[in-house]
Formats: sequence, C-alpha cells, structure tokens
Amino acid sequence: MKNLIIITAVWCSIAPAADGFDKFFWANGMSTGQVRSADSNGTNIQTVVGSLNIPVGVAVSSGGAHVYFTVAGDDQVKRSNFDGTSVVTLVSSTNDFPTYMDISGGKMYWSQIGGASDAIGRANLNGTSQDLNFIVEGGALGGLAIDASDDKIYYGNGSTQKIRRATLSDGSGATDFITGAGLVNDMDLDLINGYIYWADSSGFIKRRLLSGGSIDSLAHGLGQTRGIALDVSGGRVYFTTDSSTPGIHSALLDLSGGVQTEISLGSEAPQGLALFTMVPEPRLYLLLLPVLLLFRCKTALENRVTLERSWVDHDVASRAQ
Repeated sequence: MKNLIIITAVWCSIAPAADGFDKFFWANGMSTGQVRSADSNGTNIQTVVGSLNIPVGVAVSSGGAHVYFTVAGDDQVKRSNFDGTSVVTLVSSTNDFPTYMDISGGKMYWSQIGGASDAIGRANLNGTSQDLNFIVEGGALGGLAIDASDDKIYYGNGSTQKIRRATLSDGSGATDFITGAGLVNDMDLDLINGYIYWADSSGFIKRRLLSGGSIDSLAHGLGQTRGIALDVSGGRVYFTTDSSTPGIHSALLDLSGGVQTEISLGSEAPQGLALFTMVPEPRLYLLLLPVLLLFRCKTALENRVTLERSWVDHDVASRAQ
C-alpha cells in the first residue's frame, strides 16, 4: 500500500492542473453562421462547423468527444465531433425556433420559441426519446441551466422577465424563481458558491444567490448580451455581445471592477457560449504503473530473502561456536 501511495503521489504532483479552461466555443448566429472555437487566450480562432442557418446554442460534452448546437433557422439540433467532422442531425424538426441549450446526465435540453409552442425540449444525446414539449411555457424563452444534483432545471422567460424553475427528471412543478430578472437570454450556475448568473439582453450581466436575496448587476455598455459561461476556478464570468461591440468579454465573478474584451469578433453575431477544459491524456509513467509496482514488490521480496539468509547464516555460526 505504501508503494502505491508513493507512486500515486508522484502522478498527482506532475499531472496538469485542472484550474481554468482551454477553449471557447460559440455560435455565430448569422444566416450563414458557424460554430467557432478559440484557445482561452483568444488565439487560434477556427470554424468548427460552417454554413449553418442561424446557430444559437452550443454545448460541449465533458470528455470533449462531441459539440452539440442548435440551428434555429432550420428548427434542428445537431452534433459534430470535437474537430467539426461527422455532423449529425439529432432532432430534425423541433417545430419551433431552438435557441440556447445545455447537456446533463446523458440528455440534452434546449429552449424553443416562436412556433407551435414555446417550450423546453429534451432528448437523449443520440437524439432518441425526443420530447419537444418537455416543459410548455408561454412567452419568449431564453437560456436554461441544469442542477442535476438537486434535480432542478432553471430557464428564463423574456416576455414575463422571470426566471422559472422546475423538476429536472420530469419537468413538473414549474414555479417562479426570480421576478424582475429583465430580458433573460443565456444562463449558468455556480454551484460551488451558490449563485445563478444570466445574460440580460438590455446590456447587463446579472446574478443572485440560489438561496434568495437581491440581484447583483453589471452594466457593460457593449450591446445586447447573449451567451454566458462561468469559469469558477478562474474567478471570471464570460459573455457574448452581438450588436454594437460583437465579441467575447469577461468580468470578475462578483461583478466588481470593469469588463475586459477577450476576443473582438468584428461583423459576427456571437450567441451561445461554452467553455471547455481538456482532459489530460494518460502519461507513459501511468501506463508503466503495473511494471513499477512489480519491480517494487520484487525488490522488497529480494531484500526479505537476503535478510532471512543473513539470519540463517548468523544462526549457523552461533551453533558452530
């Protein structure tokens, strides 16, 4: 056991840190839009999937295998590999205009507006078991956020300027959670510190404790706020604007201080935003762990045999005297 602890300690000490994130993903919501990505320092901007008819929501699987996104102009939800290959249509017709989305527990959830019904849709990550009316709600639905640990789903209603909450497992029990929230677009949860954050389209980033209290807000003056994503370990909230100053910007989690622009996006119309952290690949020394353990056991056994032989030699010599 001690040998295992020693080797594990070595692995932990040289493995990459898990703080922060590695990549931005966002939807450029134009009629000839794209899903785009960039490194966390704003460099290496790439088109992941192009020629999309108004993409809005975007989410990345925790392992980085797939990127999920809504295509509002075609009423579809699609998926691609992390590098943009193998684009698959998972939901061929949402009957509405699908916007922001989230994934959790092997399922994807999206807001849909302006068609047969204003609702939250749900399906498995492979597109099966579709429920286009998982939660039916009148009004212009905005973003949504999921707290699987508490079996809750939060979603915005721009028409009533409220944030609502319902049971995640079956969509029941929808109630008002925050009133006077403003024109709610995308949202995200900080479950470590107990806050809900949302993008107010009128030019604000807002937050409130999940337990209640007053709303904190930051007026950024950069145009309409669309997507939002949290880097809790890095202490910042990131958001997109798509009108007067298109780009990705950030502020401190407590909304104090100013706003800094991370990526200026010129003539783009950035919408949904996701942050992704790479999972470290197995290192050679981890693959050699069984060999190292065997070597340590072999060495310990040899030492024990040597010790036993020395005792035997000592005993024989003592008897000879």
